[in-house]
Amino acid sequence: MNNIAIYGKSISENNLKFLEALIVTLKDELNPQLFIHQSLEEYSSLIERFNINFFDGQDLLTKRIDLLISFGGDGTLLDTVTMIKDSNIPVLGINAGRLGFLANITQEDIVLAVEYMKNKDYKLDKRSLLKVKSKTLSDIRKALTL
Repeated sequence: MNNIAIYGKSISENNLKFLEALIVTLKDELNPQLFIHQSLEEYSSLIERFNINFFDGQDLLTKRIDLLISFGGDGTLLDTVTMIKDSNIPVLGINAGRLGFLANITQEDIVLAVEYMKNKDYKLDKRSLLKVKSKTLSDIRKALTL
């Protein structure tokens, strides 16, 4: 994997050390070109120290992203999936919240997850993305409860 992007909404002080551990482990084990979403530009010390570029979500294909890491909770992962649409870019969800059903890699397993990536010891799950159009919000709520 040559180009890896990281997306997150906001990172708490407690989770900043895990984001740094992720970046260090990726650089040490895979040595990719790293991109971080512009929503995380406030962490300039990490960005400058590790020579990380920005992406805005619209330029994933032009930057030839091989993997998009979602760093947050299940909501962040759902935002990530919406961002990649039908580009076939794999997504890895790292849970920075309390309980992750979709983003199920824990912060404590970051090093192990990167090691599995390095050894190509993983399986890609195929997922479908549904698009719902409605004239009213209540129709959308009904569709989401199905």
